Amino acid sequence: MGVRPTSDAVAEVMALAAGKRRSALVGYSLGGRVALTLACRHQGLLSCLVLEGASPGIEGDGERERRRASDEALADEIERRGVEWFVDSWQENPLFAAQKELPPQAFQSLRLDRLSNSAPGLAMSLRGSGTGEMAPLWSEMEGLRIPVLIVVGERDLK
Repeated sequence: MGVRPTSDAVAEVMALAAGKRRSALVGYSLGGRVALTLACRHQGLLSCLVLEGASPGIEGDGERERRRASDEALADEIERRGVEWFVDSWQENPLFAAQKELPPQAFQSLRLDRLSNSAPGLAMSLRGSGTGEMAPLWSEMEGLRIPVLIVVGERDLK
């Protein structure tokens, strides 16, 4: 069963599309890349943009192809070994090391949320929306004329 938008959400999207209202857009990680793509191509719809832990993409063709191949291999592994394997290995990523400092109940809640994904869905996300797959937006960002706030964590080395 899909999520049905509320009438308020539908009205908001229609007002934005009609150009009657501009809205703030917030995106995290993959959602940040999607938000940045929208902002670069349709900034007239937006009053501002907030990006958290998002990347404008990989510029070099070789590096982007290596990432695409890495994402494809990971997608295959997720399909073969399952969501629990992926969540266990993903939580070991240095990017998420600070999450181990959370209270046990909060950490378990994050784990359960991640386990609610499906292997085919995760694999499809990597194949269709991974950093290697999405076009780099570095040059398009130069054309942004709306306020942009970029948020990164203290431990986010990227």
